Amino acid sequence: MSKCGYHLLRQFYRMTFLGYLLFLGVFLGGCGFFPPTESLESEQRKTEATKEAIRKSPSLQEVNRVCESLPKTDSFRLILMRNSFRTDVELLEYGYLADEPYEKVRDIFVDFFNREGWTDVYEQSGINTISVRGQKDGFSAGFTHEPVHRGVNYTLICRRIK
Repeated sequence: MSKCGYHLLRQFYRMTFLGYLLFLGVFLGGCGFFPPTESLESEQRKTEATKEAIRKSPSLQEVNRVCESLPKTDSFRLILMRNSFRTDVELLEYGYLADEPYEKVRDIFVDFFNREGWTDVYEQSGINTISVRGQKDGFSAGFTHEPVHRGVNYTLICRRIK
């Protein structure tokens, strides 16, 4: 093989390898192995917007008090906050990452709901989730456990019932 042919072949393999690495990076990023920076920034913006909405709205402050009263262990780390995009729905979601097993958190919530006089306490299974909910004084609250998604495995949800 000529020297020129050798160098062309070597460049082709180098480009193929780089192309393979680029494809692998895009594939793994798309599958959620590497969280995109844009979505993390978007999560932070939504959390800040939710905090601002709570500061401005006495009604959301009431919903927030309900959410803050829900039991959480020391391992619960707040990752994100959301409020409803609909103006006619007063709803807050808090996304947490916690090391606690579902059964322990369920028992803590059910005990809390029963001790504090919540009604319609129930557990509901979904395809990849399991939830515990209750109602009291015009509010619905509870949590959902799911496999870690965007760094969250527990979502606390509080809503004013109309």
